[in-house]
Amino acid sequence: MYFDSSQSRDVLCLTSSPIVGEISYSANYELIITVCVVTALLAPLAVAGNAFILAPIWRNPSLRTPSYVLLAGLAVTDFFTGLISQPFFIFTQVAAITGNKIMHCIIGNI
Repeated sequence: MYFDSSQSRDVLCLTSSPIVGEISYSANYELIITVCVVTALLAPLAVAGNAFILAPIWRNPSLRTPSYVLLAGLAVTDFFTGLISQPFFIFTQVAAITGNKIMHCIIGNI
């Protein structure tokens, strides 16, 4: 029996974002590039800034009041957004712009 792997790639692509090749090369293209560059510059700042907030709260038990625990929870979510979500967004958009459908589907599904 013959198995065509190109059909399985289409089935495994579960993303609802624009399919590769549907992005027009107009203002949308320039906007996507601009957003990716700004996100790439701000993601390390989000990780470092929130690490600077979390370090004193982690090391000093007297800072573990309810308000600081709330602040730490917000810093943790922002830390992981800069560490995980923003890079995956950039990779997905770059894959869509370059036309790499396999990378777009895999990263979009993750």
